[in-house]
Amino acid sequence: MKTTIFLCRHGETDWNREERFQGQHDIELNKEGIKQSELLGRELARHGIDVIFSSPKKRALKTAEIVSEKTGAGVVVMEGLRERSMGIIDGKTKAWYRKHYPESYRIYDKTRDMPGIKGAEGINELAERAFKTMEDIARENKGKNIAVITHGALNKAFIAKVTGMGIKDFRQNNCCINILKYDGKFKTEKIMLPPYIRRL
Repeated sequence: MKTTIFLCRHGETDWNREERFQGQHDIELNKEGIKQSELLGRELARHGIDVIFSSPKKRALKTAEIVSEKTGAGVVVMEGLRERSMGIIDGKTKAWYRKHYPESYRIYDKTRDMPGIKGAEGINELAERAFKTMEDIARENKGKNIAVITHGALNKAFIAKVTGMGIKDFRQNNCCINILKYDGKFKTEKIMLPPYIRRL
């Protein structure tokens, strides 16, 4: 029995616009992010969502709550879906990171790993956490249509792990949707749907 997973990133925040690492900070959605989340909810409602799983971070949870209003599905918070810790880079901009840790940033830009950054979760650790959490969700919800609302870094690490793609080979825009099937293994049907937000 196949399970369908709609893996989504949260709506926009002001820190997204500033290219600031949000990490473990609890940042609210901005007006655009709320609008995006409403459109995401309308799109997901077309697919008959049974349950929504969300990161505990406010930006993801608010997105999930808005999607819940549109789909009628309940929200379950999963700690394993939280955003990656960026350590001492949390709250800093990409420009700050590039200026103060140029060699680490060079590697980050290619691989999304953050060598030498105290407290940062490694990209492989993130991928393993994301995979375990997603597998637990899929196994416990066989045959259901599941929405998962989480974060850009987690999505990219997870998709790269299950597809073998390079982490820079695809994007994860705010409120994007990735469609996966699970029947003991994860299979991707689409990575980041076309910009449905522009269609609605």
